[in-house]
Amino acid sequence: MDETRESAGDRPFEVLVLGAGDSTRMGRSKLGLEIQGEPAFCRILRRAADAGARRGLVAHRGADGEEARRALEGCASVALEARLVAVPEDLRARGPIGSLSALIGEAEPGLPRLVWPVDHPHVSRETLGRLLEEGDGPRVPVFEGRGGHPVLLPPKLDGAVREAAAAGASLREVLRASPLEVQRVPVRDPGVLWNCDRPADLGVLPGAPDPGGAGLLALQRAHRSRRSFAPDPVPPSLLEDLVDAARHASTSSFVQAVSVVAVEDDERLRRVHDLCGKQRMILEAPVFLGICADLRHAEAALERAGDGLREPDLELFLVAALDAALFGQNLLLAAEASGLGGCFVGGARLHPRELAALLGLPPRVWVPFGLVLGRPLDDPLPRGRLPLPAVLHRETYSDAAVGAALPRMDEAVRSWARLANREGRLLLSRPLDESKGWGPRLRRSFGASRPPSRAHLPEALAALGFPFLAPASPPSRDPDGSPDGSPEDLPD
Repeated sequence: MDETRESAGDRPFEVLVLGAGDSTRMGRSKLGLEIQGEPAFCRILRRAADAGARRGLVAHRGADGEEARRALEGCASVALEARLVAVPEDLRARGPIGSLSALIGEAEPGLPRLVWPVDHPHVSRETLGRLLEEGDGPRVPVFEGRGGHPVLLPPKLDGAVREAAAAGASLREVLRASPLEVQRVPVRDPGVLWNCDRPADLGVLPGAPDPGGAGLLALQRAHRSRRSFAPDPVPPSLLEDLVDAARHASTSSFVQAVSVVAVEDDERLRRVHDLCGKQRMILEAPVFLGICADLRHAEAALERAGDGLREPDLELFLVAALDAALFGQNLLLAAEASGLGGCFVGGARLHPRELAALLGLPPRVWVPFGLVLGRPLDDPLPRGRLPLPAVLHRETYSDAAVGAALPRMDEAVRSWARLANREGRLLLSRPLDESKGWGPRLRRSFGASRPPSRAHLPEALAALGFPFLAPASPPSRDPDGSPDGSPEDLPD
């Protein structure tokens, strides 16, 4: 990772998104602009969060409040505390400076403010890194000699902004009269000038990714695990279409080491429920899919070719497990695109031998996880994800980026718990501990003080056709079927 990107994450700042303006040429409120299938202001918040923003404030017209709130909740991958601020009509009438004045009144004292109009959503991460380099004065990005947005303002100019708003002046006039030196920062980014005023402007800048997959990107970002379902069955033709699409997932060496067993019979579902941690969603969902890591396909093909499958080793085991994971994610994404919801069931690993017997699996086939599907009835609040710099590393891994992201992830999880409790949008209808960040929530299942998780698995998998996993120690007993993790630790 280059030095510019690392330094950006070390300077705390607040992002102020100006979205309270009207857009007659666009035909709607600017806060409703969408870029690649997501609200433009969510894209801006994500970019700011990745650059190290401590908090975000979003200005909106009062009439847009409910729509904006729903859109903000959909910003599932933004690890940033963000708040909506309604701009009074008298300030809105004064233009962007009025909205900025309203946001400054709600801003955190002492922090630089990254002022970002919502109709400039194409600004690059590299530009943010340049703007956030050390310096005391205002900073303006400049492309080919022209100043653009966003603009970094020091808190020393708060008073000047308020006075300008009262006088009907502009931010440009504030900068011209600033006692602080305005730093013009050269950037290689036409996005700082790209003002989205018309529907045609919502396209992508030259050289940017093709927006043809915009709907897919929005679908992926909107993912939530759904655990409550209507009793309506999944039509057989739809299930076939979903599996048909999912089976085109990538597969290692074309081994196609995956299959799926669909369970819809009530009695069999009760048995699956008992074996997979007695999770209520298994009984509520109209179908349970046992996603199988399956080496039987390859074994049968090799036998037909006059050979046989080599004794399974760690590589073959991983090939099958990874094929199952790729298939499962493809399947859930296809289901969500079709209006269904679902949740993966790690509890399938609680009693793998008994589950294999119930599903009639041959040797060399087992269920690393299940998937419940149906028409969802719940509406859980998205929990977001780690900030992008902790996930995307350039050339070499940056542990410093991970360390910088963890406090923000802890606060994002605490904010999620507070909002979920306040609005009643819980995982399993149980109140959440609002004091626990991400790290403390991991301790229950993965902390060093916890006993090994599912220590019975090597023995069970050895019995299912993977003998290299057989433990040297005396056999362990299968667990008693307690729930698969706490409600807060279940995947979303």
